[in-house]
Amino acid sequence: MYKKIVTEIRELPWAQYDPKKIIFLSLCSAIEFAESLRLALIAYPQNQNLGEMANGELKTNNLSYDDYATYGDHWEFLAHFCKKYDITDDSVGAKCFLAKEEYLQAVRSLDDNKARAMTIFSREQELPDIFHKIVEAHDWDALGLGFFKYYLERHIAIDSADGGHGDLTKSFQIDEEILFKFYTIRLNLYKSLHCIVTKSSDWDAVLQFTEQNPGKKIEGFLGSVPFPTMYGGQEYEIIAIDGEKYTARVDAAREFMSEGLEWKTLGKNRNGNIEQYYIVAWKLIEKS
Repeated sequence: MYKKIVTEIRELPWAQYDPKKIIFLSLCSAIEFAESLRLALIAYPQNQNLGEMANGELKTNNLSYDDYATYGDHWEFLAHFCKKYDITDDSVGAKCFLAKEEYLQAVRSLDDNKARAMTIFSREQELPDIFHKIVEAHDWDALGLGFFKYYLERHIAIDSADGGHGDLTKSFQIDEEILFKFYTIRLNLYKSLHCIVTKSSDWDAVLQFTEQNPGKKIEGFLGSVPFPTMYGGQEYEIIAIDGEKYTARVDAAREFMSEGLEWKTLGKNRNGNIEQYYIVAWKLIEKS
């Protein structure tokens, strides 16, 4: 039952996703993995295989790349490079940030320590194939993000080797229902990566999508694209995630500064103010 969800995750269009957002969500899941692994150790304190596996994941020095060569959880390796390359809550946009928060909350709501432990045991079997797909999706070295390729390839090797983490955890009992719930949570996390546009110049692509799919919600938005600068009084056409089109100005009123700028809609289709993260594309209305 859960295997179908795992296959769906593996076959996601990784090459279409923003590389830095993939890394951001990988850091999120790595933090949760370490948390779940510590709970597994509490649930199975006498299991030597689990202890050996944990020694290769927590407070270890088996990851070394560029200026990182220290003892730490594996998530700390990713955190080091995310800080270095500005892959942060702010830089990835609201959609990924909210997906991270929802993912952590959902996994933490699983029944007990043994339920969390089961997700660990299963992941050691399933993640290598998923990681392999992600490695192939982008030229990570050319992007200057070779640390992430190294991270994934090291995990593939550690999990898949004879006597590796997959072997050390495969004898544990798992529950189909729990894993179905977990991988559904994981799939929802990755779905936040889906965005049919990556910059405002893709206005035509968004417009074509709305014309071909009337009334259909557009998955994804331009959280990483800032409001236009030097916008003083200029009018724009904007498209919201529900496909609705508006004429609007950027509202720079002081009352909105704490939450970020908003779009102030105008004219016949006026709908008050709309937060920036509900807009998938914008285009300046040229005045003759």
